[in-house]
Amino acid sequence: MTIRLAQYHDAGNLTVLSIQVWLHTYAQDGVKTSYSNYLLEHFTKENFSAVILDPDQDIWIYETDTALQGFMIMKHTSPCPERPDCITEIDSFYVQDQATRMGIGSALLRQAVSSCKDKGIYQVWLSVHHENEIALNFYNKHNFADIGSMMFELEDGCHKNNVLLKTIPQA
Repeated sequence: MTIRLAQYHDAGNLTVLSIQVWLHTYAQDGVKTSYSNYLLEHFTKENFSAVILDPDQDIWIYETDTALQGFMIMKHTSPCPERPDCITEIDSFYVQDQATRMGIGSALLRQAVSSCKDKGIYQVWLSVHHENEIALNFYNKHNFADIGSMMFELEDGCHKNNVLLKTIPQA
């Protein structure tokens, strides 16, 4: 098991894993045109390559035997809609379905928190679909507070997301 920052050669695997997890999570009623358009626009090798090279973002990856199992993207210049002074967002957090409940998400989150402390960051925020009970329970277990909501826009309309905030203890 290895947790490390993503490198340029990881972009393809990040693209495939993100599409796989996103569809498994959100396309419960099948693949819609709006889903396909969103995924094919946002989850590309080029977009992941740009994030990897961006000094204001980190992609932490979890791999076993060189196989990607999960990742987390942290944006360090993304103001929280409910607390604009908090500018570090967990933008994406995906773990392959077959690898859930194995501690991978917790390990990635511990790494991210440690990295934030090293940078003097003591709050992080994220948004999660309001009906994603698995994710909401995970974040609750890891002491994220629900501080409001925002809308996520797709072609087929707006979808409510809860905004969660984690305060990182200074020590």
